[in-house]
Amino acid sequence: MDVGGITRQLLVVSGTGIGIDVKLESSTLIFGDVVRDSSVTKQLMIGNVGDIGTKFAWDAAQFAPDFTISPTEGFIPQNDEVKLDITFSPTAFNDDLRLDGLRCNVEGAEPLFLTLVGKCVPAPDTAQLLEFNTPVRNPEVQSQEVSISNPTDVPWTLRPSISNEAWSGAQTLNIPPKQTAKYTVSYLPLTMTTDDEPHKGYIFFPLPDGSAITYELIGRATEPAVLDVISRELPAKQPHTESLPVTNWLKSTQRFKVTIDRPEDPAVLIGYNDTLDVSGMQTKTYKLTFNGYKEGASELRVTFTNEKTKEYVFYDLKYNVTAPETIGIIPLETLVRSPIQATIAIENPLDETVTIQSKCSSEAVEVPPELNISPHSDVHVDVNYTPLLADESNGTLSFSCPELGDFPYELKLKALPAGLEQSLHFKTPLGSSQTQTFRFTHLLKKAAEYKCSVDNTANFEIASSCKADAAEDANGVEVAVDVIFSPSLVGETRAMVTVDSAEGGEYRAALYGHCIPPVPQGPFVIQSGQSAKIDFQNVFEAATQYSFSTDNKAFVVKAGESLAPKKTTTIDVAYKPEPPPKDAGPDYKPPPPVVQAKLYVSAPDMPPWTFYLEGRIPE
Repeated sequence: MDVGGITRQLLVVSGTGIGIDVKLESSTLIFGDVVRDSSVTKQLMIGNVGDIGTKFAWDAAQFAPDFTISPTEGFIPQNDEVKLDITFSPTAFNDDLRLDGLRCNVEGAEPLFLTLVGKCVPAPDTAQLLEFNTPVRNPEVQSQEVSISNPTDVPWTLRPSISNEAWSGAQTLNIPPKQTAKYTVSYLPLTMTTDDEPHKGYIFFPLPDGSAITYELIGRATEPAVLDVISRELPAKQPHTESLPVTNWLKSTQRFKVTIDRPEDPAVLIGYNDTLDVSGMQTKTYKLTFNGYKEGASELRVTFTNEKTKEYVFYDLKYNVTAPETIGIIPLETLVRSPIQATIAIENPLDETVTIQSKCSSEAVEVPPELNISPHSDVHVDVNYTPLLADESNGTLSFSCPELGDFPYELKLKALPAGLEQSLHFKTPLGSSQTQTFRFTHLLKKAAEYKCSVDNTANFEIASSCKADAAEDANGVEVAVDVIFSPSLVGETRAMVTVDSAEGGEYRAALYGHCIPPVPQGPFVIQSGQSAKIDFQNVFEAATQYSFSTDNKAFVVKAGESLAPKKTTTIDVAYKPEPPPKDAGPDYKPPPPVVQAKLYVSAPDMPPWTFYLEGRIPE
């Protein structure tokens, strides 16, 4: 482009041409001699060496009545090819059957043309007979050999022609001069025969001198052999998926009806689809599910039948169902005497109601002993764990019935130590005691004896043991044991009481004691000339010397006493008022009828205990 006398480049245009180039492997296909009412199939490749894929189409009508082609249309990707099957099935004698200019339309390109040549001949009268007998579609091909001799001085290259697709052989046979060569004929039938209608065909060996050697072929294809016998050991109640490869031996899609011959055992469950579609000359995997609920042997035959042709293939399955493995693990963790629950579901696949019974290795786990399950339903089972002892263990739980066998589960049990059952609070003066009751629930379903102990015997007391009756239900039975607080010093005191049984478990309670200084007690009333008995305990953990005294000499008490630890004694206090003197004058005043006084009980380094006394003189 010129701008102001200067040439400048405005743009660059480039392009690439693409084309379609489709070719036939050969423009002429020669079939040779074929016996009337038999057929010969040959293959021809159509390829695309162009840059893009394209479609092709044949007019099937132009091949009639003696020839057919498959497929009649399709798509050829770039740099790829498609196989064509062309079948010659003559119905009338003809020395020169020829179809010229058979047109194949190619999308985006020029059409292609094909010529077919064949010869329809009668069956020879002097043919030698080759007979075959094999199961239909047997993978072990049955073959026979024939010998052809070349008596001339030149080598022969013969092109045999076989008139039935059930037989096959090499396309050429080379025979050196003056020698004999063997030719192998293989029989691989795709359809079954009857006694009256076997497979029939001929094989022609056209010789260079214009004559021919002919063999008549007769084949009997019996029922198919089993594709495979599959044997397995399977645990009960564990579904197993079996994969069975099924091959379609035809060029067109086949739909197979699937049937299963099985044992008459309702506890054997088989899940499967009753049809299978397999594309032509392809293999497809068919899957079925097997689940045996109880032990035993099961033999199945899985048959795939083409309902139009009645052709079929089959597998034999042999399953030995062994004892079931653990269906599931049930973990249960809780504190001692704190119930926890898990729920599992058990299914009944049968058409009738079944009754299952339970069995458990742990006494701490409870499940219903018996359950009914309706047909084709499941039941939810509550698994209750109420441990009485701190422990970690494994157990087993199983459900069983004759119809469905065993349902085993594994238990993983963990019981953590329980906390305190309760707290008891005490308050009493030094030298006195207070009693409270510790109550706990005995859950064991049999009687038990518990050992009782306290970790502070200087201030608390408890019986060495207590007995509990058997619990009748899950609520248990209440047990009571008395705890006595007898403080040995003023202030706060703590302790722990433990009630323990090897089977019933351990119960604990916290004890809180508050001891105040001694408080006066009384009054103790003493008649003149009599005495009062006052109980007194040595509250200390050591032997202690106590002294006794009163603040009124009319009250007489012994001087003191040494007391063993926690020993109790009786202090006798007598009231002896002074009698009136013999020379008492009118100014004499007798003792009052009621006299009050105090008794002091003293110990070293302790304030005294005070007891009020009241002396009385009868009027």
